[in-house]
Amino acid sequence: MGLPVGQLAKGSVNVNGQVVEYRSLSRKEVLKCGTAYKDDIDGAENFILVCGTGCTEEEAIAFRENTDPTEAGKLIDGIIYLSGLATPENGHGPKGALKESSSSPSSRASSTPSTSFSRRRST
Repeated sequence: MGLPVGQLAKGSVNVNGQVVEYRSLSRKEVLKCGTAYKDDIDGAENFILVCGTGCTEEEAIAFRENTDPTEAGKLIDGIIYLSGLATPENGHGPKGALKESSSSPSSRASSTPSTSFSRRRST
């Protein structure tokens, strides 16, 4: 009997007036993000964008360097929340994020061992 292979959750968000589709990170990507980038938030965000949107690393860097932090955060946080890496504070997700999958990140997170990845915001 083979293991049941599912599909990754998908979502979309309006960033700078354009709808951007994304997917959750896979378990393998979550573990890599939590270990390889544990001391490199910039690298972690680039990795999250590359995996979640299919963009190149150069595109992820340009996006982060040239996009308003609030707008960039909608996409990055959307991927993070959809992947179960963090939960929105006070029950609010990224503004404008549209969840397209019926799978719930909170239900996946509760059945999955936690990782050491933490999301920090600069103020």
